[in-house]
Amino acid sequence: MSNQLAQTLAPALSPRLRQAGSLRAVVGQHLARAGRAVWLALEEVGQRRSDRELLALSRQWEHTNPTLARELRSYVRGGSSY
Repeated sequence: MSNQLAQTLAPALSPRLRQAGSLRAVVGQHLARAGRAVWLALEEVGQRRSDRELLALSRQWEHTNPTLARELRSYVRGGSSY
């Protein structure tokens, strides 16, 4: 990172900069938090999709294999709000 950019950003980041030790560490922490937020959002989307699919499969099997349908519904984490 250029020295001029570091000098420009230093006053705004000075408390964090003193704690983290470098501008690179501060930026890394922000990127890590952003990455975690994206990952959690993707996990949530995947969980909702799997819940929908499991509920759809359980409805298909309800008449021919109620035990399987019940087991499929037991794997749904988000509840039956679909």
